[in-house]
Amino acid sequence: MYFAALSFVFAGALSAQNANVTFRVDMAGQTVGAGGVHVAGDFQGAAGGTNWTANGTPLTQVGSTTIYAATVSIPHGQYEFKFLSDSAWSGVEGVPANCQKEYGGGNDNRVVNILSDTTLAAIKFGECAPDGLEYVMFRVDMSNQTVSPNGVHVAGAFQAAAGFPANWQPGTTRMFDVNNNDVFVRAVYIPAGTYEYKFVNDTAWSGAETVPAGCQVNTNREMVIAGSTLLPVTEFGQCPAGFVPPTRFNVTYRVDLSTTCIPFDSVDVAGGAINGWSGGDNLTDMGNGIYEGTFLTDSGNVVFKFRALVAGSPNWEGIPDRILTISGDTTLPLACFNVSGFNACPSVPDPADVTFRVDLSSQIPAATIYLIGDFTIPAWQGGAIPMTPSPGNPGVFEVTVPDMCPGSFFYKFVNGDVNNSANEETFAAPDTLCVLPSGVGGFNRFFERTNNDPVTLQFVFGTCTQLTIGTEEVFAHQNIGVSPNPIDEVGFINLSNDERYNVTLRDLNGRTVRELLNVNGRVAVERNGLPAGMYLMQVVNQKGEVNNSKVSFR
Repeated sequence: MYFAALSFVFAGALSAQNANVTFRVDMAGQTVGAGGVHVAGDFQGAAGGTNWTANGTPLTQVGSTTIYAATVSIPHGQYEFKFLSDSAWSGVEGVPANCQKEYGGGNDNRVVNILSDTTLAAIKFGECAPDGLEYVMFRVDMSNQTVSPNGVHVAGAFQAAAGFPANWQPGTTRMFDVNNNDVFVRAVYIPAGTYEYKFVNDTAWSGAETVPAGCQVNTNREMVIAGSTLLPVTEFGQCPAGFVPPTRFNVTYRVDLSTTCIPFDSVDVAGGAINGWSGGDNLTDMGNGIYEGTFLTDSGNVVFKFRALVAGSPNWEGIPDRILTISGDTTLPLACFNVSGFNACPSVPDPADVTFRVDLSSQIPAATIYLIGDFTIPAWQGGAIPMTPSPGNPGVFEVTVPDMCPGSFFYKFVNGDVNNSANEETFAAPDTLCVLPSGVGGFNRFFERTNNDPVTLQFVFGTCTQLTIGTEEVFAHQNIGVSPNPIDEVGFINLSNDERYNVTLRDLNGRTVRELLNVNGRVAVERNGLPAGMYLMQVVNQKGEVNNSKVSFR
């Protein structure tokens, strides 16, 4: 229920049954008032107190984290609430318009609907979503439809990232007419990215809408999420009101594959505004590993990826979707294949053996465990590598990929049939220390080789918990201090003086924002204009051992 119970979660028929509801708020970057952290709302009377009492429901800090929580027992129903950074209304948060009950229309409370025991996501104080995620509100007008007794739903490539069991499940993400105006709504928290979706007037695909050709991508709707988003009210089966087909411009796409290790026959580009993600727009070999091509592209936000094709089978870039805004004929900057942004290709170390291990001792292993990734031919499921039991390590499976060539790569472990996505690892959105967004609503594991030393990557299935088999994990489990954390303008990384280290900071889209090479001791890291938020810090020692942690800038 972690992500299914959001700041906007609505239900239908309610009963008088009670549920245990845990309110949570993330106070990162906030100064907690002298009276502590509280939540107030119209649930307090049902919980035995008085509604809208500022100091009536205190929250307690969860360990040493920035999260505060309180659990109450209340009947099923819809409730409004707000958080306070004090015990008086002077400390009340300002809820952004997008996630207010009336979207800036006068009622600026948060709202939740309870049907069962629920732990609400830890929304950041005064914001719409938990750290690292974006708030998205779906809205569909059903006034010209006969609503199914099974309800209205929204399904798409966002569902797994929002905490539901799988993507494209027509009956799991229900929408509700909270204002009795035939507009059904549902909010989710997901990473920034591009997602396809459609509305379903039932719990089965037989009730799915037909999206008009003028505003469809692969027969679906598409949304590009870069921040808190209140999607427009859209009539079921229609384009959004006022929709005008976009103007098309000539856009020249350019990509550098000079450091790509996989052999390929051709290169193309795929994207919703170019060819509906079907690909087929081949780029021309310009020499020195550079490929380019000019194609008509819809104006506005253009979301795309490059693909290296082997015998017609595409190897997609493993990075999140590339996103640009097009308003005229454009020649894009040169991109590096499988590297976010538009940067020169990094140097690639010589090939080295990489050993992968996964611990499945806490669950039932399938007959065969697989490793999939963007480094096989064909990539991902098509080139799945079987893993074998690790000698002397019950429940652990391993495989060594000899002479791994790519400098950086994405991968996942699969417990059983690789063609069934339910067998793949899934990651809770806050647990993103060892993974990066896949660009299709989920996460993939990511690793960057910094030298040609052999390396072992070993984790508990579906988590960022590293195993302690062998000696290389000692460094992985060290607590590398950063002070202060969060950082205002300058912070310091406390490294040993005994050896040299390479330090890389990446944003949550995987883009490298800082590199500190061959350093040791107390190392300064400067903000230099970096936006506030969380960043992933990777420290690699001289043995090639990796330590992952997080650092924030206020």
